[in-house]
Amino acid sequence: MDNVAQQIADAPIELREPKLTTPEIADPWPPAPDEAALHGLAGNFVRTIEPHSEADLAALLGQFLVVFGNAVGSRPHFMAESDRHGVNLNAVFVGKTAKGRKGTSWGHVRRVVAAADPDWSDRIMNGLSSGEGLIWQVRDPIMRRDPIREKGRVTGYEEVVADEGVKDKRLLVFEGEFASVLRVCAREGNTLSAVIRNAWDNGTLRILTKNTPAKATDAHISIIGHITQDELLRYLENTEAANGFGNRFLWFSVRRSKALPLGGKLPGRPTRSTSTPNNLSPPNDEAVRVQ
Repeated sequence: MDNVAQQIADAPIELREPKLTTPEIADPWPPAPDEAALHGLAGNFVRTIEPHSEADLAALLGQFLVVFGNAVGSRPHFMAESDRHGVNLNAVFVGKTAKGRKGTSWGHVRRVVAAADPDWSDRIMNGLSSGEGLIWQVRDPIMRRDPIREKGRVTGYEEVVADEGVKDKRLLVFEGEFASVLRVCAREGNTLSAVIRNAWDNGTLRILTKNTPAKATDAHISIIGHITQDELLRYLENTEAANGFGNRFLWFSVRRSKALPLGGKLPGRPTRSTSTPNNLSPPNDEAVRVQ
């Protein structure tokens, strides 16, 4: 035993006190978009905002592309053989609640594009619940045939406008709780999934209902959804994943990119003060409101 003890005492320190190491675990998070993705106007926007925001670079880029593509309308397009494809995109951003900064990235994008085109802001809606409801927001004028009467007798018919329809065919649907949309699509007999797929394929939408069916032509519909990973795995049915619904969306994994004081601040924009000298009241909201 004395010999063993002496051998241990004489051994190098690294042998007497073995290091406890933790196996390296590779980060499963998708890599950041390549520099080539930050091309042109979208890249300039992301480079301007990203250093001063906790939002994920991918969330800023993805939502900018969707929003810009919706705001410019249906005229820009490209041809894939004989099929015409506009720049209307659908995207869902998957991240943890309150930690993915999904809403932060959306706020930056909406503010910038709305400043460039104030009329476009009126074409942002939410509350997807049925295919008929989606068509109604981009509907064509609805005509009705009314009888022409003379002395109590019907002598003919004339067409009158029963509903003027919607002139601006752009529509951006923003769903901060995209899980509710997936639950609606899973209901038997609901037409929402089919209409969303057709809206991405072309701008002509119609559902054959008996009573005054609405029709939309040249519709330019884009969808932005926010959801957590758990909700996505739970509510995206196998049918919707396989029937082309899921293929018509871009899917982004997003998370907070960094921790900044006060959650980040763009240069030249007001923010709340961290101190309140001489009183315990917060700063005047009017004085710090972002215009």
